[in-house]
Amino acid sequence: MSFRPFHWLTCVALAIPFILLSFYLWHYNVNAPYHDDYDWAVLFLNNFLHSESKWAKLKLLFTYHCEHRIVYTRSMILGYFYATDTLNFKHLSILGNLWLFATPWLFYRQFKAASTPVFYFLPVLFLFLNLQCFPNLFTTFGLTNNTSLFFILLVLYFLNYYHTKTPIVTAFLLGVFVTFVAANGMFVWPLGLFLLLLKSRYKQSFYWVIVAAVSIAAYFLIEKQYWKIDFVGPRPLWVIIVNAPIYLPTFLLSVLDVNQSGGKLYSMFGVLFLVLILLYCGWQHKKDLQSLTSKKIIKWLQNLTPDQRFLLSAIGLVVITDVLCLVYRGGLGFNQWVVKDRYRIYSQLFWVCIYIWGLQIAPNKAKMKWQQGFVVVSTMIWIGSYFFITPQIKAFSKQNYDDIRYFVSHGTLKYYDYHKEADHQVDTDTSVRYLSERGIIYLPPK
Repeated sequence: MSFRPFHWLTCVALAIPFILLSFYLWHYNVNAPYHDDYDWAVLFLNNFLHSESKWAKLKLLFTYHCEHRIVYTRSMILGYFYATDTLNFKHLSILGNLWLFATPWLFYRQFKAASTPVFYFLPVLFLFLNLQCFPNLFTTFGLTNNTSLFFILLVLYFLNYYHTKTPIVTAFLLGVFVTFVAANGMFVWPLGLFLLLLKSRYKQSFYWVIVAAVSIAAYFLIEKQYWKIDFVGPRPLWVIIVNAPIYLPTFLLSVLDVNQSGGKLYSMFGVLFLVLILLYCGWQHKKDLQSLTSKKIIKWLQNLTPDQRFLLSAIGLVVITDVLCLVYRGGLGFNQWVVKDRYRIYSQLFWVCIYIWGLQIAPNKAKMKWQQGFVVVSTMIWIGSYFFITPQIKAFSKQNYDDIRYFVSHGTLKYYDYHKEADHQVDTDTSVRYLSERGIIYLPPK
């Protein structure tokens, strides 16, 4: 077999994002709860262990955490506890990132099927596997957010590319599963219906609607009042309307912000640049836009390739998330106009889809320039995330660990935001103390 240096160089380049991020995950993750961990892990496990009946334990598993029913996350916590008699937050965090590592490969088929050089896949890895979403990477947030994203895309993947019974039934079951991973898991139902209708699979669409109705009804009706439900929003209508022109496109371009000084401004100017491009393209094709009808749109949708259908459904996931974040997260302050770090993965997904779609429709002469442009931008984002965010991760991990160390000396927590409420403070401190005395949570020596 002949030695192919470019082939091996490509393999090394594709491996680097996985290797470097894996090193960071092992080196900077700490075995300490962070923020919501004190609710969905510490307080939950304490209440679970003190519940006398199996029915009460089952109800705890399905109770709300804010607007989410995080049955999968709690099941993972319980599974880890019963397997090891401990809660190791470092291990749980790393487990949550396995689905992030798997997500880019859902798009690899599009490169392989189109006989596109494997090197073209590199921007996908650079966009997904950087440090922008570090709250997902270095806490148990990834158990919810990364898992939800991967399985929504996996369901859409099965529905889009397969017609046989086994993968379709699997898609139905995974749709129910991801509904109870996080609230945005419910987005899988309208997106899946869109794909089924687009493929004229009406019988399956009917069953899909039935299962969706049952799953969503169960999500909202199961044991509503057993535990306190603390919803985040929504904001007043006028706040949503005022924020919309800035928030919606900035959400899509927040990939340009790698938490550096002025990063949000880059996203904002990116929005302005994008608007100018869209206006220019619209002016260039104004005759086509003026003659656009619903029939032409339907015909365009029907003529999409399977790969483009999948990309369109993924873009739909981003748009739905964008709108819901505007409703529940968009505020009056400038900082709130740009989505928080743990949601930036949707901006990464959006530009992965735009990049791949561009490769598929660009003429051969323009394809190389399109790919080269994305290599440059994605490489800058990837390097910039490590350069600017590494110091923040070090401080972030230290603060998480310092909170546990502070508890050892003072019997209470220091950095946990919701700890300011008196009742919550007692419950949290009691839970940490009980679980640490049983050796379930590790507390460092004084």
